[in-house]
Amino acid sequence: MENRLVRDIRFYLLSQYYWWRGFLVYREQAAMWLIYSIINTAYSYITVAVIYAVSSGIAGWSYYQMLFLVSTATIVMNALYYNVNINWLMDLLRRGGMDPYLIRPYGRISIFLSAQEGISSASAILGGFVMLLYSAFKIGFNAIGLLAYLTLVVVGGVTLVLFTLMLIMLFYHLLKSANFVQRLLSFVQQASQYPLAVYGFVGQLIFTLVIPVGFASYYPAKAFLSSISALGFSEAIAIASAISIVSYVAFNKLQIYYTSGGG
Repeated sequence: MENRLVRDIRFYLLSQYYWWRGFLVYREQAAMWLIYSIINTAYSYITVAVIYAVSSGIAGWSYYQMLFLVSTATIVMNALYYNVNINWLMDLLRRGGMDPYLIRPYGRISIFLSAQEGISSASAILGGFVMLLYSAFKIGFNAIGLLAYLTLVVVGGVTLVLFTLMLIMLFYHLLKSANFVQRLLSFVQQASQYPLAVYGFVGQLIFTLVIPVGFASYYPAKAFLSSISALGFSEAIAIASAISIVSYVAFNKLQIYYTSGGG
């Protein structure tokens, strides 16, 4: 029998293929969305340039280091939005709209991630990747730093996605509303574009242990810049993995509060 994880991954990739195929049929619309999203994404980099035009920097980070951090945050947060459409999923849960999916041989996680995508997020990821490469070449990098960066981005990104899915299920149970989750992530998106040191010790704990965005943007950037120790890297991987497991278990436990459309 085919492994459950492999089957879920195949389902996810197949859903992406057909979604993009359908989207690209309307070429003019696709082009306009891409242009709009790239212009919108550029705002983040303009903000960094303005800050450095009137100050000496942020928490000891140079212009290109900050640009690298902003690019990482842009990629990670938009990868989250691409895979998790918060309002749509909450509405689906409220209407009992998960019923057709419950009989399919796929995990709830893969169904949620495949539910609906956003082209604006995809183009923002592309724009972030271009700026990431530009800033990386300006900074200079080594193979070990790059490997540590990619490892933390993947682990941290998965952690952030699972944490968000858990929040959606939690607030479906508590409030039947996505408003809080949407506002929280909007705040997190802005906060993730700055070094955690600017928020002080308490703020760093919050964006690491309470809201795990630091594992997806700040710590990967530090690893790339070779300013995180081997012990710090190992601790980040271990803590992020623990949060992922807790979020995954809580997500599945909270599914018992889902109310079927048939009662």
